[in-house]
Amino acid sequence: GSDRPLVDLDPWGQEYARSLMGEVIKAWHAHENDGSEDGSSGAKAKDAAAAAAADGDNGAEADEEEPKKKTAEEMAAMEEDRKEAAELVDKAALEYLVDSIVPFQLKHSCEPDAVDLLLEVEKLGKLSKHIDEHNYARVCLYLLSSCHFLPPPEDWVVLECAFSLYTQVKQFPDAAIVAIKLNDIAKLQATFNACDALKEDAFALKCQIAYIAAGANHGADLTEIIEAMADSDAKETLEEIVSNSKLSEHFMNVARDLDVVEAKTPEDVFKKHLVESRGGGAIDTARKHLADAFVNGFVNAGFCKDKLVCDPEEDAGDQVSKSNLIYKNKDHGKISATASLGLISLWDVDGGLPMIDKYLYSKDMNVLAGALLAVGVTCAGTQSDCDPA
Repeated sequence: GSDRPLVDLDPWGQEYARSLMGEVIKAWHAHENDGSEDGSSGAKAKDAAAAAAADGDNGAEADEEEPKKKTAEEMAAMEEDRKEAAELVDKAALEYLVDSIVPFQLKHSCEPDAVDLLLEVEKLGKLSKHIDEHNYARVCLYLLSSCHFLPPPEDWVVLECAFSLYTQVKQFPDAAIVAIKLNDIAKLQATFNACDALKEDAFALKCQIAYIAAGANHGADLTEIIEAMADSDAKETLEEIVSNSKLSEHFMNVARDLDVVEAKTPEDVFKKHLVESRGGGAIDTARKHLADAFVNGFVNAGFCKDKLVCDPEEDAGDQVSKSNLIYKNKDHGKISATASLGLISLWDVDGGLPMIDKYLYSKDMNVLAGALLAVGVTCAGTQSDCDPA
């Protein structure tokens, strides 16, 4: 019963507990298999009794067979009831052992073992009784790691369990990450609102959840809640975060801290000087220029400057076209080269659009198409009032 004291496994040690856990899992699965077999054997017994009754003759012999038929059916039913009762007793005993093993494993920093046991017996709900601020991190981390190896809908059950445990210990940013994994907007919004319960840390936690949501392209899911906030300063800050309007600024700050702001060239990536020359000079081909355009765009993505496409001279006019990589390409190559401007000015809507603007008036349709594509790439993942894309 519920008042029954749990088994104290401390004197027995970790190895015994682990061995007992294996035996419990084995017995649990055996019960499940026996249950399915018992159902089929019970049906077979009933079919046999009915067949035996059908073989009897009419008249007096049929009258004698009737009690036998009833007796066979009753015996089959009684046997099935007895097995069900025995199964209930045994499963209750196994569950009692599970209730004893789980707290022991959690107490001795064997959270994966406790979670594995509960996964095997499909009793993950029992975790909530044993979770506290000391062990939640390892338990939830193992849950989130194991969900990748489970088939649906078991993976969903594990994620739901992790979400409820994070919420239980008021780890709302972690709960928000799981809500996004579940693609559950209601849970994400509920987690954001739940931060109000932690008075002093509420704003900092909301900012953290806003950054998490914006990074996962779920910022729009919080926009309505943020707009309804009474605190204008907090509202403005959170709107900036979920719109990613400061993303380029943050990216450049990190780049400066790491000292990687200097623009790079495709040659820095190719390292041609390390490759033995196979005769002949450099060939100025369209394919080489197209490769340069792609590499240049990706290696300088988000840095807002490069050495091949962006024109540092604002009033260079037509003179710049001779050295600009865009005009060294032909036909569709111009589309890719112009669009690489969007990669270079990624997220920087205010600084990137003026850089792209002059190509929007080009009479070359390929350059114009690339410029339009560049506008879309620049604005990717951001929300702006002018909404240029």
